Amino acid sequence: MVTVAISIIGLLLGWFVFTRSAAARPAAESQLARIIDKSEIRCSYLIYSPYFRKEPNTGELSGIFHDIMEEIGKRASLRVNWVEEVGYENIFPGLDSRRYDVFVGGLWPNASRAKAGSFSIPVFYSVIKAWGRTEMRMGDMQMSMGRGAAEAESEQRFCPNCGKPDKGDRFCGSCGKEVRKRQ
Repeated sequence: MVTVAISIIGLLLGWFVFTRSAAARPAAESQLARIIDKSEIRCSYLIYSPYFRKEPNTGELSGIFHDIMEEIGKRASLRVNWVEEVGYENIFPGLDSRRYDVFVGGLWPNASRAKAGSFSIPVFYSVIKAWGRTEMRMGDMQMSMGRGAAEAESEQRFCPNCGKPDKGDRFCGSCGKEVRKRQ
């Protein structure tokens, strides 16, 4: 039964929660034992609507990250205890001091965060775009009007195989691999 619970917790938490790195493995194993023994997982969260919301009058939590974590708790027979609302600067200190077991929310992995913690596979991907005034030029970026807002489009494209500038041909001039399928 404990092995099944550990497997379920491991698989389900792999969706989107953030925990400490493999460097803290013994501590993580004792933390997992505490979660299983108490049938409770202590979660921190970041208010970032619409992904995670808190109703100001009632304190009720909602959003995709909340709902997924509650479903994980239900399937793993764990009580989900929402112990602390955190800011980005408090995620790691809270995990280190064991105020909570996991951070539930969106957090972009970068080099320093990857050294400090483990990331799961993403629930979804975010699109990043640059915005500015109409017809504004910045280096090789040309700002032009799109859907009522100025959206940045790069004038220069790059080969997905070698990363060198793409001249718009079917095959890359640098590596010779196919860049575009024949139409």
